Amino acid sequence: VQEPRQEEAEMGGPAASELAELAVEEVRLSFPPLPPPETSPPTSALAVLPLAVVAAFTVVAASPEPDDTVEAVQRAVVALSSTTAELDEDTWKVAASWALRPVSPEAAISYLQALGFKVESDEQWQQPPQESGSMLEFRLDGHARHAEHTWYGIECFIHSSNEHGSSSTQWNAPRRLTQLRMDLHDPIKDSLVDAYPGLFVNAPFAKMGGPPGTSSRLRAWLTALAGAFNRGLLSPRVAALVLLFMQAPVQSEDPSTAGASAPGSPVADLRGFGESALRQENAEVDSQWGGSEA
Repeated sequence: VQEPRQEEAEMGGPAASELAELAVEEVRLSFPPLPPPETSPPTSALAVLPLAVVAAFTVVAASPEPDDTVEAVQRAVVALSSTTAELDEDTWKVAASWALRPVSPEAAISYLQALGFKVESDEQWQQPPQESGSMLEFRLDGHARHAEHTWYGIECFIHSSNEHGSSSTQWNAPRRLTQLRMDLHDPIKDSLVDAYPGLFVNAPFAKMGGPPGTSSRLRAWLTALAGAFNRGLLSPRVAALVLLFMQAPVQSEDPSTAGASAPGSPVADLRGFGESALRQENAEVDSQWGGSEA
C-alpha cells in the first residue's frame, strides 16, 4: 500500500498530509469499533489477567475452608487414643497430619482442674501433682508401621490417691516422631530454656529420622518428662500441653455428650481445651537416619 502512494506523491498526487490521514483511516478500519463508554460493561479485574493467572485465582476462590479436614484429623487422633481395637489404614493416614495448637491460659487451667490437678494459674501450681496425690506415668510399648509412617506406642497413666483410696486412668497415645518432636519436645524445651539441659541431661531426645535406638531414647526422655511433670517443674500451661498432646481423657458425667470413648469410660470432648491443626508437611522422614541430638 505504501509504495504506490509514494509514487503518486512523486507524480504530483495527494499531499503528504492527505496521505497521512488516509493511513490513519486504514488503521482505524482494520479494527472493530469500540462501544461507547456509557454502554461499556464494567471490566472485571480478572478480565485483564492472563488465563493462567485467572485460573489460579479461580482455584483459590473455589477452595473450601480446611475446617472439615481439621475435624477429620481430630477424629482420627481421638480414635487412636480411645480404642484398643484395630484401626484401618485410612485412619492412621489422616492422623499422620495431626498437630496441636498452643494452649491458651484459660484452657490450661480448665483442663488440669478437670483432670483433678490443683493449680493457681497457668504459671503457678497450688500443689505440685505428686504432692496432691496425682502422678503421671509413660511407658513406651515399641513401635509399629502404619500408613507409611512409624508410630511409637505410648501407654499413659494418671495414678490418683486420696483419703478415699486410689485409682488409675489409662489410655494409649501412638504418635509419630515428627509429632513428638515438634508438638511436645520443642515447646517444652523452649519453655524451660536454661533448665532443660539439667532435667534431661541423662535423657537426650531421639535423633532426627528415627535411627536404631530411637525407642530407647524416647523411653528415657518420656520418663524424665513425667518426673518433671510430677514434681511441678513444668508450668501448668506446659503440663496441660503435655496431657493434651497425649489426649488425656476427661471423664464425662453424661455419656451422651462424650466426644470419644476411652476403653470402659466416656470422656468429654477435648476440643474445648485444645485445638488441633493440620500439619502441611511431613517434616521428618521416618527412614532418614542421622542428624544431631536434640
